[in-house]
Amino acid sequence: MTIPELIDRFSLERVNSSAGAFDPEKLEWLNGEHLRALPVAEFAASLQRYLEGAGSALAKQPERVAEVAPIVQEKLRTLGQFEGFAGFLFGPAALDPDAWARVEGDAAAPQSLAAAREALSGAAAWEADAIHAVLAAACEKEGVKPRVLYTPVRVALTGKTVAPGLYESLELLGRDESLARIDAALARLSA
Repeated sequence: MTIPELIDRFSLERVNSSAGAFDPEKLEWLNGEHLRALPVAEFAASLQRYLEGAGSALAKQPERVAEVAPIVQEKLRTLGQFEGFAGFLFGPAALDPDAWARVEGDAAAPQSLAAAREALSGAAAWEADAIHAVLAAACEKEGVKPRVLYTPVRVALTGKTVAPGLYESLELLGRDESLARIDAALARLSA
């Protein structure tokens, strides 16, 4: 609810006399709901102010923060989660050992990465919709479900299994950087 809605609905008669309980998880969830309700430009500005106040190196790239903000707005519960969630879009990805172990343990990962790389290198346009189309075609060609092909690609790009949207992340990283990260993952798997 907005502040005016809260004021309109408040009544002292409805205040419970029992002791209040503080639930940090619910507060974080509620904060996420408010972040998602913000217009994208306002969210990006809030994010930029937060990063500046926190002394984050990402604050030195306000244009990039504004580019990345729309793809993370639906996922964040707090502004403090931004750097860990989307830092891979600002520089090299920090590889989560558990995520990489999952890729190493997947016998199909090398083939999935190679198929994704081939499909992506042939993308006519480097935008989310075109990327989605070529990756979907690669899944069909390989006869695998998207998660089989996408998981090793996501880890190669982001270093994690949970990240912003894959197609949007690929678009923001750019063709050269995306392909270089996939190549690095392929090299690491064959080492």
